[in-house]
Amino acid sequence: MRKRIWYSAIGLLVVGILLAGLLGVIDALAGVRPSTVSKPSIPSIGKGNSTPLDKIDLSKDISLDSSTLPHTPLFDILGSTASSFLRSTATLNYDGSLWNFKSSSPVQYYDGGRITPPVVGYSKKITSDITVNSLQDFGQGADILPTMLYPVSVDSPVPLSFLPDDQLFLSNQGLPESYSFESVQFQFDNATLQDASVAQDPQYLQLPPEITDRTRQLSQDITRDVDSPYQKAQAIESYLKNNYQYDFAAKPAPDGQEPNDWFLFQEKKGVCTNFNSAFVALARSAGLPSRLVGGYAIKPNVKAQTVYADESHALSEVEF
Repeated sequence: MRKRIWYSAIGLLVVGILLAGLLGVIDALAGVRPSTVSKPSIPSIGKGNSTPLDKIDLSKDISLDSSTLPHTPLFDILGSTASSFLRSTATLNYDGSLWNFKSSSPVQYYDGGRITPPVVGYSKKITSDITVNSLQDFGQGADILPTMLYPVSVDSPVPLSFLPDDQLFLSNQGLPESYSFESVQFQFDNATLQDASVAQDPQYLQLPPEITDRTRQLSQDITRDVDSPYQKAQAIESYLKNNYQYDFAAKPAPDGQEPNDWFLFQEKKGVCTNFNSAFVALARSAGLPSRLVGGYAIKPNVKAQTVYADESHALSEVEF
């Protein structure tokens, strides 16, 4: 059977399950430049005003360098949440050096109504109500509001559009000084996860020619004796957790060498972008539709906290 699932791992990749649209996998702190992707089917929200995403100028790519961002406060967050991640981007294509925010999906006008996530088969769901207060002037251009996976409503003083493929909200007037949102997290029992099949979505299997043969071979070696797609994702995650070191001082790939190959076979140290980019490259090589997402690490179950620039974060997601 085909279920939409986000499978997620936090910090040095401690597995956590969020379910419903894509399976998030692997996570670790480091500087991330935002980006966009994925493809859960969501009903239309609002009426009309559909704009092709490629007509909107959003610099939301994710870089694979390990540059450290300053400890600058960005947001205050009010409201307890069970999530450890604020999503602000999701990527589709990898060009050999950057994961690109890119989608052919139309943007849907959002009129403030409720969104019903396309999620079935869950055993439990947890609702979070969050208020975000900006601490910086983010400008007046197009930008994406940091929210969690499966937002079901947003209260914003500026007009918004919804990116259903990415589960993200877009403002053409910059980030508002304050906004609030409600999101839902889904939990699934192990049998449901083991029985889930991957979505037939070739755009999330794209890999450029720069991905080396030994990277593709490593993916086959890791997953060769594994049965279910979910177990394949777990096997790739476990391999990365057990064989590589999280290190802010890791050296970036030299000119002319593909960054995932450098991380996997030579440096063997890196930050969240390296771990999660490698996960997506290996997962796509194994036939698992997946993407790299960016945002911010947050503390779960804390009623008030400040998010800093150097808490930028990356995760990977696989679609079931």
